[in-house]
Order: sequence, then structure tokens, then C-alpha cells
Amino acid sequence: MPDLTFEQKRITHADGQWADVSIVRCPAGRLRFSDLSPSPARIRLRDAAYFRYSKARIRGEQTPEVIAWACLENDRHVQRMFPTLNTISEEGEHFLSANAFITYFLRELLRRGWLRWRTGDWYASVPAQHAVWEERAVIILHWLMAENRLWLETGPQSTPPGRTAFEGCDPLFHLTPVGRCGYVRDAVREHYPAAAFNSSFFLLERDDLLSHHSALGDPYGLLVENGTIIRPPLYRRTTLWRDATGRWQIGTFGMEDVRLHLPGEVTLYPESGGVKPGRREALFAVNPPGETPVALYTRHFGVDTAGYPIGYTPASKGRFELTIIDRTITGWQRGGNLLIPQNGFVISFAAGRDGQPLMALGDLSTNIAALRELIGGGQVRYSFWQSDHAGIISAQQAGPQLIADGEIVRDASIFAREEYWISAEDAGQDHPGIVPTDFPIDLEHTRAARLGIGIDSAGNLVVLAVSGTSRGIARPGIDSAGATLLELAGLLQEAGAVQAINLDGGGSVQLFAEGGLYNIPGDRRGRQGVVYERLVPTIGLIE
Repeated sequence: MPDLTFEQKRITHADGQWADVSIVRCPAGRLRFSDLSPSPARIRLRDAAYFRYSKARIRGEQTPEVIAWACLENDRHVQRMFPTLNTISEEGEHFLSANAFITYFLRELLRRGWLRWRTGDWYASVPAQHAVWEERAVIILHWLMAENRLWLETGPQSTPPGRTAFEGCDPLFHLTPVGRCGYVRDAVREHYPAAAFNSSFFLLERDDLLSHHSALGDPYGLLVENGTIIRPPLYRRTTLWRDATGRWQIGTFGMEDVRLHLPGEVTLYPESGGVKPGRREALFAVNPPGETPVALYTRHFGVDTAGYPIGYTPASKGRFELTIIDRTITGWQRGGNLLIPQNGFVISFAAGRDGQPLMALGDLSTNIAALRELIGGGQVRYSFWQSDHAGIISAQQAGPQLIADGEIVRDASIFAREEYWISAEDAGQDHPGIVPTDFPIDLEHTRAARLGIGIDSAGNLVVLAVSGTSRGIARPGIDSAGATLLELAGLLQEAGAVQAINLDGGGSVQLFAEGGLYNIPGDRRGRQGVVYERLVPTIGLIE
């Protein structure tokens, strides 16, 4: 085949609607996946705040006020950053991450009605009896203002109020932590690849951001760069991966496929792997229904037993639990009942002697140095333990799978197998889902902007984007209609793919070719005809 080819066409769906399709074909060796360098804080702040403002207007709010704060590009240990502050939550969670603690602090100020804005100045009106909160407010708000990391969005045509107390605000709707994300365009200008496109799912909606350890733009799902696991496979989903021979494959990965290397030289293996632990090793169970010495909890916990994601680890006296985001331990708590982040997981240890957490080497009461390393904000490493996965040098997880062995996947049960679960309400009770929490669980009904990648019979790659627009905002006869997942699969099959996977779609779809935008992005933010390029965290680069 030619070294690299580009193609654009307009197709007509069976019901008469049309859609614009952009296709890039390339040899296997030219693709890699990488996290973007985050845009400057002020740019991320303005864009993310306006995105959330637009969401509030679409929900029906007439004059929404959205607060955004830009997380540190490289997180720091909170006690090194704020050594005099009490960094324990009211629920007993010990924060290790400065980003998580600041998010908790701002949400609590807003929830308690203490946060104030006055002509460009942020301050807190803390009752006299809350000395801990007063100290936090003075130090953290001063730092946020000095670093220009706090922003109030009231709309592009509005003048910020001279004074406001943010009465009746929902912290999850009206306060947005903004994580490490950037523009695909900036990466194209920096690296000038032959083609580039967004790839991974990332946190975007209210129910994605329930945890203080989560921020808008944070990615999730397995990512491997140059043989290093950057992010683990939180949910058992389809992955495009490349082995040491350079061959791309599509398969399913979950936390059962990796071992964890914790500070203190302790290695944890999944129970389901049948590995017999040796010295300085132990086994963990993924989302166990009952007590187990070492448990790993993701947001899928509860689906198999309660019928929906429970969201918290089980309450259990004496258990010692770590919150882990990507490769960083960001907090810890005793006694269970710890909120599980959408973009991370919790490792839970049973209590040993003297109430210390039980680990691989017996009781940590005899290994205080290891415990100190854990709660010191240490790093976690991952490795694949099965021989079939040895030598994986690149991988990107998304899903669901669209084509398997030349056949389009038409079985809707694939969503359950890949641990998708959208947010729902049952008998008046909200049940937050599993990210992406608003992803339509259907193969053939919902049309949207789509992005998929496939492998052809010769092992080369096909990247295919279908332009679409935000729901309910398309202009008939002017805007491309997008595609369903089955329609996307059909287009990939027509382009020669015998294996294929869905990547992040909707308003995030951006495909660049030879330095220019090759599709029309679908992010409209409630404004017909206005096109926005969305901040994203991770991209595919064809070099």
C-alpha cells in the first residue's frame, strides 16, 4: 500500500441523512499514543469554565455562575506544599495530593456557603468557631489568586458581578477542577506529524467528577508508552496494542491482567491469575463481594451484586485503604467507606496486629518504613504478568470493539462485558454510572460524531472520523449527521478493517492531516454553527 493516504467522502445513511467521513491509512510502524502537554492554566481555565457554563445554560439555568480552578500540571504532596494545614477531610480521608485537597477545600467552602467574590478578589466568610477552615482559606485562596488558578465564568456577554456569595450552588455542577489537558492543534504545531487525532476517554460530566481526586480532562483506560504502563486498565475494555515485533492487535484488558508494584518493594498479583505468591508478594481480588485480605475496588464494584455501581468501598473497621490515580497514591483512609474515583481505584488491606494493615510480608507493624512510603505519596508501577502480553510497547484502551475477525460486532451485551454503565435514576434515587457516564448504551440508534481505528488484513491501520454535532443542535441540510456505532463499524469494514475499536467520540472528535484540521469538530456548546475544538488529554500521532 502507499506509505500514507488520505480520503474524504460524503455518505448517505439508509434513512437519507448524510454524513462526512475522513479516512487516514498508514503503515503500522508510524502510529504511537501519547499524553498531551497541558495547555497553560489560564487557557484551560477559560475554556473549561465556559464549557461548563454552556452545559448549565443547556440545563435551563438563566444566569449560571461557574467557578473553575486549574490543577497543578505536576501534582505535589500536599504537606510539602501547605505544611501548616490540617489536610484530613471531615470523613477521615488523609489527602496526599495537593490537587485533591484543594478540590475538597473549594467544594466544602461552596457547599457551606462560605466562598465569596468581590470585584476580582476571592475570600471566605468563615464563622469564628471554624479556625481550621479559616487557616485553610487564608493560605489556599491566597495561593490560588497569586498563581491565577481560579476563575469565575458568567458568560461571554456578561460582566462579572461586583460581589457574590454563590447562594444555593451545587459544588459538582458549579465548581470545576481542570486537569492535564490540551489542544490537539498545539501538539500538531509542535510535532508536525502526518496526522493526529484524539484517542482516550476522559472525565467530562458531573458524575465523572464525584471524587475529589478527579478533574475535568483527566483520562482513564490503559495507556502504554515505550513499554511503560502510564495508566492501568481500570475497566475490562477493548484495547489496541502493539507488541515488540511491531504488530498491532485488538484485545480486552482489565486489572486482572496487571500486577502492582507498591512502595516498599511489595508486589500484588490478581487472585484470578493462579500465581502462587512468593516472598514480598500477595494476591488481590478485584471488586470482591465479601471480605478478603487485599481487595482492589473500581467503580464497577456492586454491579454484579447490587445491580448498580455502589460507588464506595465496604465499611469495615480497621481496613487500610489507598486511593490511586494512574501511578500515584493520592490519599488514604481507615475503616472503609471510601469514595471510589472514576479515573482511579482503591486498594484495601485487612487489619493485622495492632490495627496495622495486613500486607504481603505479614503485618506492617513490623515494617513501619513500608507504611511510611505508602502514605508518603509514593508511586505505583504496573507490569503485565502473562507471557502473552510480554513486550507490549504501545497501547490505548477505549471501546467497545466494533469488528472482530472480520465480522461487525452486533451483540449489544458487549457494553456489559466491557463494564459500561450510564448514570440512572431508580425509585427517585440517583445511581451514578461508570465513565463515560452519559454514553448511550446502544449500537444502532444514537448518531454522533465518531472516531474509530482498525487493522486491515496486512496489519496496517485505518483511522476513520465521522463528523457530527452536539445533540439537538444540528442544522438540517448543513451539518453532518454523524453515525451510530454500527454505521461506524460498517464504514471501517468498507475501508478494509478486519479488527476495529471505537475511540472517544462526540464533541471530542478531531482528526488533523498534514498540519490542518481534516474534519469538522462536533462541540457546539448550544450555539448553532459555532465550532469549538475541545481540550483533550491523549492523542494518537502518525509520524
